[in-house]
Amino acid sequence: MFESLTEGLSGIGAAAGQAVQQARQAANGAAQQAAGAAQGAITEATTAVANATSAATGAANGAVAQARQAAQAAAAQAGALAQGALAQANQALDDARNAANDMAQNALAQANAALTQAREQAGAAAQGALAQAQSAVDAAQQQAQAVVQGALERANEALDSAMDTAEQAAQALLEQAMAMDALKSEPLSGKELVQRIREMVQPYGGIELELPSREPMREPPDFSGPESDP
Repeated sequence: MFESLTEGLSGIGAAAGQAVQQARQAANGAAQQAAGAAQGAITEATTAVANATSAATGAANGAVAQARQAAQAAAAQAGALAQGALAQANQALDDARNAANDMAQNALAQANAALTQAREQAGAAAQGALAQAQSAVDAAQQQAQAVVQGALERANEALDSAMDTAEQAAQALLEQAMAMDALKSEPLSGKELVQRIREMVQPYGGIELELPSREPMREPPDFSGPESDP
C-alpha cells in the first residue's frame, strides 16, 4: 500500500513539475508576444505622429500662404479705397475753401457798407451834437454873465450898506463923546477924546474901521467875444 502511495505522490510531483514548466514556457511566450505587440504599437504610433506632423505642417504652410495672398489683396483694395477717399477729401477741402472765400468776400462787402452808413449817420449826429453844444455854451455864457452881474450888484449894495453902517456908528460915537464933553467944564483934548471912545467900545471887544475908498461900479465881463469860446 505504501509503495503505491509513494508512486502516486511521485507521479503527482512529476505532473506538477511538468505543469510548472509548461506554465513558465507559456508565460515566456505570452511575454514575448506582448513585447512584440507593444513594439509594433509603438512603431505604428510613431509613424502616425510623423504623418500627422507632416500633414499639419503642410496645412499650416498652405494656410499661411492663403493668408498672405488675402492680406495682399486686402492691402491693394485698401490702397485703392484710400486713394479715392483722399481724392474726395481734397475735393471737399477745395470746395470748403471756395465757399469760405465767397462768404468772406460777402461779409467784407457788408462790413464796408455798414461802415459807410455808420460814418454818414455819425456825421449827421456829430453836426447835431455840435449845434446843441454851441447852444448850451451860449446859454451858459448868458447865465454866467447874468449871475456875475447880479453878484456885482449885490456886492456893491453890501459895500454901500457896510460903509453907511460904519459911518453911522462912528457918527453916533462922536456925538456921544461930544455930548459928554459938553457936560464938562473944560474941553477934552484929543487924547482924552480917544480914551473916552475906547472906554465906550472896549466892553464890546473894540471896533476896527477900515473904510475903503469909493470907486465907480465896474463894468460886467463880456463873454460874447471869440476868446470866450470853448
